[in-house]
Amino acid sequence: MTVRRAYDDQSAPLTPVPGCAVCDDLVSLRDEARTRRDGSAETDANVLLRRHQRQERAHEVPPPT
Repeated sequence: MTVRRAYDDQSAPLTPVPGCAVCDDLVSLRDEARTRRDGSAETDANVLLRRHQRQERAHEVPPPT
């Protein structure tokens, strides 16, 4: 059985972690892509943001039992 953690929910809106410069930069890239109506670049920014958040939080979540 696969256990999904809350931050792995693909349908959850991606929000930056307060005070995280990397999150802020990626959200800025995403917003710029939305302004340009560049769905590919927007998706890329979302993927990078999700990956960054997973890597940063990996040490905070205990492994499934």
